[in-house]
Amino acid sequence: MTVLRRRGARSQSIEHARVDLNPHQVDAALFALRPPFSKGVILADEAGLGKTIEAGIVIAQRWAEREARASQTLQEKLAAQKRVNGLERQRSRKRRELFEEQDRIDAERDSLIESIEQQLKLSHATKRLFTLRWLLE
Repeated sequence: MTVLRRRGARSQSIEHARVDLNPHQVDAALFALRPPFSKGVILADEAGLGKTIEAGIVIAQRWAEREARASQTLQEKLAAQKRVNGLERQRSRKRRELFEEQDRIDAERDSLIESIEQQLKLSHATKRLFTLRWLLE
């Protein structure tokens, strides 16, 4: 069981969560953060694809942005901006990984299609070599 400790309005368990993000989850979060959807969206897809993680990304981004605006000291503002920059770098890295993986999948698909097309072009012929005749009495 996770114990939730509070620091301001932020839950420590969410802030320190370590989750492997999938590219589609990052894209969904980016979509939710983009105007005009930034005021609210409904995340909907099949069960088990990570809507909770997508919502967590959006919440973490919102907290980081709000913290950057609400910081009192220069040092707090710098720390908050560093967290925002870190999230943006993470988002960019995940997007790059998504595109690289998509390119790899496309190349593999193209290779398979080419292989199948080559196999379909092969011609097969039969030639009668000899005939056996049987006489049964």
